[in-house]
Amino acid sequence: MEYYKKGELLELNVDIPTLFNNDMKDDAVVMRVKNGSRVKNLIGFAIRNFKDDKTRQITFTGAGPAVSKTITCAEIMKRKFKNIHQITKLFRKEIEEYWEPLKEGLDRLKVTRNIPGICILLSKDSLDASQPGYQAAGVYDALWSTLDTDKQKRKQSGRNRKRQFHDKQKLVKKHVEKPTNIKKDKKPKNDIGIAGKTTGIVEADFDGDSAVCHESKKKDKVNLKRREEYQKKDENIQKEQELGECKKDRLLKTNISEQVEETIEYAPTQDAPTQDAPT
Repeated sequence: MEYYKKGELLELNVDIPTLFNNDMKDDAVVMRVKNGSRVKNLIGFAIRNFKDDKTRQITFTGAGPAVSKTITCAEIMKRKFKNIHQITKLFRKEIEEYWEPLKEGLDRLKVTRNIPGICILLSKDSLDASQPGYQAAGVYDALWSTLDTDKQKRKQSGRNRKRQFHDKQKLVKKHVEKPTNIKKDKKPKNDIGIAGKTTGIVEADFDGDSAVCHESKKKDKVNLKRREEYQKKDENIQKEQELGECKKDRLLKTNISEQVEETIEYAPTQDAPTQDAPT
């Protein structure tokens, strides 16, 4: 396709009344949905016209990527207006593309494409129920009522889960937080900590379960055992220090006594001076 450029594009519109076997009236509002059209603008125009009592029917047609928008428009209209009859038809839309040659001697090309489309007829009056694609009035309401009940059930289950989660968090906070009502007993004798500070036994009135109180009692017992072990270690260290000081004193005393004895043994003896007798 290097030697061709895109030319004309022709869309062959489908005759919509022939799709519905003459169930569609002449005064029906025809909404042609395209890929670039906005749902908000389409619905606003359709609601304004469909509120009038004179307009009894409305159609939404779209092909290719606009099929999803046509379906959404029809579903919104059914939600806005109740007791509406519906007929859905499928069709194929032909599009002719012409490619112009860039060089002499080449022929003009024609390309035909068949695009699938959908057409939805909404009517306030009753329609032929024998036609394929017919949907009676009230079916839509029943469908949405079941969907609403399912949503409510899901919301309730989600709320219950949130409540259970929050209750668990509250219980955990109660166990972690310090008790408000605390009673301190007198400090026991010979209850000294690692840093030499006295520590007293604390009794608390818990508002929680008995299991939590039992666990706190266990922890208190473990802490008491640890304190006793540290006290024993401190006492042993003190005894060892006292024994070491006693040994040092004894050694010093023995060394001093030995030195004194040596000085006494090796000290020189001095004789007293003698005087000659007078003649």
